[in-house]
Amino acid sequence: MLYVADIACMMLPFKSLPAIVFGVYGQLSGGGEINLAAYVAVSVYKIILLMLGKSVLWFAVAASLDHIVLAVFLLAAYFRNGGARFSWSLSKARELLASSGSFILAGMMISIYACTDRLMLKQMLGAEAVGHYSLAVTISGSWAFVLAAMIDSLYPEIVRCHREDRLLYQRKNRQLYALVLYTALAVSVCICLAARPFILLIYGEAYLPAVQPLRIVTWYTAFSYLGVARNAWIVCENQQRYLKYLYVGAAACNVALNLLLIPIWGASGAAAASLITQVATTTLLPALIRPLRPNTKLMLD
Repeated sequence: MLYVADIACMMLPFKSLPAIVFGVYGQLSGGGEINLAAYVAVSVYKIILLMLGKSVLWFAVAASLDHIVLAVFLLAAYFRNGGARFSWSLSKARELLASSGSFILAGMMISIYACTDRLMLKQMLGAEAVGHYSLAVTISGSWAFVLAAMIDSLYPEIVRCHREDRLLYQRKNRQLYALVLYTALAVSVCICLAARPFILLIYGEAYLPAVQPLRIVTWYTAFSYLGVARNAWIVCENQQRYLKYLYVGAAACNVALNLLLIPIWGASGAAAASLITQVATTTLLPALIRPLRPNTKLMLD
């Protein structure tokens, strides 16, 4: 397990490179295509590992390769398009660290409530329920790199429009939300229809109890990535200080819903708790915070 953790930690320095490249050189041509190509390359590698029956250490390497390959592709495109050399500034590093405090706290809250459902499932129902739920979550999020590529492609354009054209900026945000939402909903419908035959074919009858949690938690992806897409607006409007309130509220909501729903529905209850929490975090809680209401309106338009 320690070896797996060590290998997975290799990705951390590379995970930030896409944000750096897009942030410093927002007009990078073909950023979304590069994102997609990197994910496809690593996905093929993972399929080969699965076919060869490799150990978990190989998949830990694959998890690191996700970000390493993407970083290499983006850096190559960045310098090919005339990107400036990177430089280090201690004062800028301090400034960025200070301004990112809300994102750091929000990330901690997300990590906490992302683990809460599994922890509570194990305490209430045992390891078997955790296995079924974890499988459902893994399958439902296996295609989300497509949404990440869409968001990364439009992020620089939204930032540019914020500086130059307010109406176009609002339109680009609405377009991004619509693209993420409708794509995720369409895929979720397909997952719901194919859940049982897919799990039966790939994992066997022993994992059929994961079907119902999968049909519930798959809808989580749409609202989760609406929250990711919202970050462009949050940064442009300098409203990141409110993120901590959103995600502290989300963590509390998630614990309460798990306590209520797991005893009734088991793993499906945990899936429902995650879905309701994400819907609340994306649409309901921001509507209660005055500075974030314009973004909620953009999502609902």
